[in-house]
Amino acid sequence: DFDGDVQVTRQANGSVFMLPTAVRRLDPEGAEMVADLQHHAAAIADMQVHFDELVAEAREVGLSWAVIGWSIGTTGEAARQRWGSR
Repeated sequence: DFDGDVQVTRQANGSVFMLPTAVRRLDPEGAEMVADLQHHAAAIADMQVHFDELVAEAREVGLSWAVIGWSIGTTGEAARQRWGSR
């Protein structure tokens, strides 16, 4: 049976992914890889929240969508479409 550090994964809406049977059969190396993947996925989610906040702050101080888009490597229109309704 699996006895590693893999955490239960939650989606943004709070629902939980079921632990697949394959995860219960992982060897220690596989369990470590899954734990690393989960750690990085959580870090990306945290960074995305911070990134979204930075875009909102940039708009609050008057940066245009064109400047925001240019700053992050996209167009102003793409930035406006992604964050404009927030």
